[in-house]
Amino acid sequence: MGRRAVLLFIPLVATALLAAVTDRPAEPAVPASQIAFVAPYEGTRQIFVVNTDGTGLRPLTGPPGDSEGPAWSPDGRRLLFVHSEAGTTQVYTASPSGAETKQLTASPGTHAEAAWSPDGHRIAFITRVAGFGRVSLMNPDGSDQRRLSAPDASASAPAWSPDGSLIAFLARSEASGAALYLTRTDNGGIRRIPTPPTGVIPGVTEFVWLRDGQHIAYMTRAGPAQSDISLVSLDGAPPRWLAFGYAPNWSPDGTRVAFVVAHVGGGQIYVQDLAAKRSVSLTDPQAISLRPVWSPDGAWIAFLSIHGSDLALWVMHPDGSGQRRLAPAAGNLSVLPVISWTPSQ
Repeated sequence: MGRRAVLLFIPLVATALLAAVTDRPAEPAVPASQIAFVAPYEGTRQIFVVNTDGTGLRPLTGPPGDSEGPAWSPDGRRLLFVHSEAGTTQVYTASPSGAETKQLTASPGTHAEAAWSPDGHRIAFITRVAGFGRVSLMNPDGSDQRRLSAPDASASAPAWSPDGSLIAFLARSEASGAALYLTRTDNGGIRRIPTPPTGVIPGVTEFVWLRDGQHIAYMTRAGPAQSDISLVSLDGAPPRWLAFGYAPNWSPDGTRVAFVVAHVGGGQIYVQDLAAKRSVSLTDPQAISLRPVWSPDGAWIAFLSIHGSDLALWVMHPDGSGQRRLAPAAGNLSVLPVISWTPSQ
């Protein structure tokens, strides 16, 4: 996959995505308060980075093909992403400058939905053959690939517990909606987590770990245009309803949660103080705002917002102040994550 320079007067070093990383000192981690996201470029979707003040916009990937799903490693020295080209999707990593890329997976099958372990020593991803997905693990250099045990259903969306001992994932059978499962990373078996629907539509649409590692927030469809966020504990306690909405993202200190509430023709980002159990709308009701993600220091929330025909990356403070548009964004929300902050150093 070729590379092309897009910044004025700042050509990037040409490289190929299929090339092996050369033997030279590792690049330093990217500075704090940078955001990796997906933006349109020459009819494709590519990964860019930008500072929270809108400066420093530059590409990390280039055409041909689409690069999506950016996720910084815990030490900020590699960016995990998926690349789709010529009918196949595979997992790659890139250096902070984008000058070095490495393909980690290959055919047969497609490989996607990649996620770093909390210590950065392993990567979970989905191996899909003939449309059937299985949770797999590998080292950050692509070695030691193996598949984990799974139910007789197609798996998706693997996510590590905060301590790295468990991986939660969704599995969908033909007879019902997606169910939530847990598996141990040492391949120690699986178990299903009860997620009773809050409406008439069965199945979990998405989920996220809470920072305590003992609870998972999951989303169900309560109606044609309404989603519910519920919390389930790993100790078997009955789930409890949290809020109307979807795409929840917890603050670094775990005291607040940002999420999206959809309404006819739009969507707004809310923040709920979990102690006070009070939710406040932060974004323009005339816009469609999506996928909030807290910065590691809790000072900012990055999100996507559509104003008219303009889809862009925005940031704001947790009280809704300081809203600013940073850069145009691409519109494929089926490949997550769409936003990744550089980790705290």
